Amino acid sequence: MNFVRTSSLVCLFLFTIPACSLFGGGDQPTKSVAPGAMNAGGVDIGKLLGGIKDAPTANAAKGPLEGAIAQLKNALSGANANAGGSADMAKKLAGDVMAKFGLGAGTLGTITSLMNNPAIKGAIGPMLEQLKSLIPAM
Repeated sequence: MNFVRTSSLVCLFLFTIPACSLFGGGDQPTKSVAPGAMNAGGVDIGKLLGGIKDAPTANAAKGPLEGAIAQLKNALSGANANAGGSADMAKKLAGDVMAKFGLGAGTLGTITSLMNNPAIKGAIGPMLEQLKSLIPAM
């Protein structure tokens, strides 16, 4: 392969990958995910839950919610490890993690409300239960 051909292929590769994400490829959220739920630091679970109104919006939130729950688990595990055995420190760090993910005092109520809708429960019920189990008493 000559230099010109190699350069062309490298250029094509470098510019195609970013372009694909601009035109719907990659892990871009759909437009039906709650506005503001996706940000540079991850997923604001509180806003994501607030945007769920029915089965289609629950299905649109499924991917981001699944990823956010995994991130939340890791963050809570790290906070617990950093607490050094102190219950007070563990509680404070868990509160900080919850705030980072947009979770607060009203989150359990929101989850309960979503679970009361059979269409939403059918679409993402297990994830909501898992999320509920991760939230410490607030």
